[in-house]
Amino acid sequence: MKHIFGHKLWYSLLLLLAILLSNLAGILLFGKETVLAESFTIIEEVDARDYLSKRFPKASLDNWDFASCPTIPLVNSKWEAADEVNAIIEEKLEEFLRVIEVGEIYVQAIEYEEYRYGDLIAVEFTAYIYGMEYFNENQIFQFQLPAGKLLRNEDILKQLGFSDRSAMEVFEDSLCANYHPKSTFNYPPMNRFSRSVLAKMILDSWQEGNRSYNLYFNDCGKLFFHYQNPSFGVYHIEALVPQKTVDLRLNPLYEQVALNMDLDPYQDDAPFLLVAFLGQVNSGDELGDVLALPEMFLYEHEIDEAAGLLFDVEFMDYGFERLAGNEFYFVIPRYERQVINIMYIEDANPETMKSLDGNYEVLPATVGKCAILAQNWRGEERIYANGSFYRDREMYFALELNSNNELINLPFDIVDFSDYLHSLELPEYTWYDMDIYDELVAYIGMG
Repeated sequence: MKHIFGHKLWYSLLLLLAILLSNLAGILLFGKETVLAESFTIIEEVDARDYLSKRFPKASLDNWDFASCPTIPLVNSKWEAADEVNAIIEEKLEEFLRVIEVGEIYVQAIEYEEYRYGDLIAVEFTAYIYGMEYFNENQIFQFQLPAGKLLRNEDILKQLGFSDRSAMEVFEDSLCANYHPKSTFNYPPMNRFSRSVLAKMILDSWQEGNRSYNLYFNDCGKLFFHYQNPSFGVYHIEALVPQKTVDLRLNPLYEQVALNMDLDPYQDDAPFLLVAFLGQVNSGDELGDVLALPEMFLYEHEIDEAAGLLFDVEFMDYGFERLAGNEFYFVIPRYERQVINIMYIEDANPETMKSLDGNYEVLPATVGKCAILAQNWRGEERIYANGSFYRDREMYFALELNSNNELINLPFDIVDFSDYLHSLELPEYTWYDMDIYDELVAYIGMG
């Protein structure tokens, strides 16, 4: 009995120590003793019909599903941030009412979820709008007790000792650690869509800084990035604070090819991109032959990752679509997290495109060790250009061939590795990525 009691005593002491350490973490992070969030009610639910009728007396409520969405969550008026957050919610509600006035669209639910830890409460609001197409509006707010102060990203970053740049590095690291070809974070495994999501997140992070996401702590006290994009959805990404900063993240495929071509990949002025012309495609048979080359190239260089894919389509009569360009290129970025995209201008003057002036529409981007681009510099209705971005560096360029199918007018920091690519001795039996083939052949025809 004494022995058992001794173990219980140790367990009690350990539990007490854990509580003290938790409070100490709160003191270190927030500068004062932790207040337990469990004892605070920060959200009140109000009657939806009554609230909307008073706030928006001229709005039509016919397409608001009050059976499924009878209440609206608001921040309790006694809290410091109530006016500010409720004003944001009201602005969103006004937007919803404008949307559902067109008919065949209705608001089905407005929900919220709380994450409580120490003196912190994060509240995530989600609105579901159904109709002609599904729409999910999602926003999260981080509050600190006892006053219910709203913590913004810059407040949290300052408390954690992060600069804006180090926060962007942590966001990038967290994304790539959770979002890679063999990760369970994304399902199905990495494909063109998920590569576009990752590329867009990285671009947003470096171009918009901490405005591209919201920071919050979950109910275990872990820091998360909350990211939303209308085209891609909502993502909750756990922040992985690095043990050390690694500024240089060379693409291992780029490194191999550069060294084999007697280029120094470690110099500051090393090429930003390696580009090769694969060939022209006018049929399914030609598509298979062209796609086999990069597939064998990756196999020879022991790269266990499919190439990204970038292309555009043109709309034809009777609703048919076709590939906007039949010239295929193989691109290897210097950095593994370097983003590559296609841009276009409708009916643009070729000289305007060459100077890369004007307002470009940006097509979905990709990220990874390499990418296959299908495009023609001068399309039937569009002028195409390309962009590549890594952190603070950005570059715009056009892929143009001469009459001998040789790349011309490349910027100084792009190297043509077509000769190296086509000089490789491929095995007698070749294969290609069926996912890429199936995605493209529908726009080409079997032939």
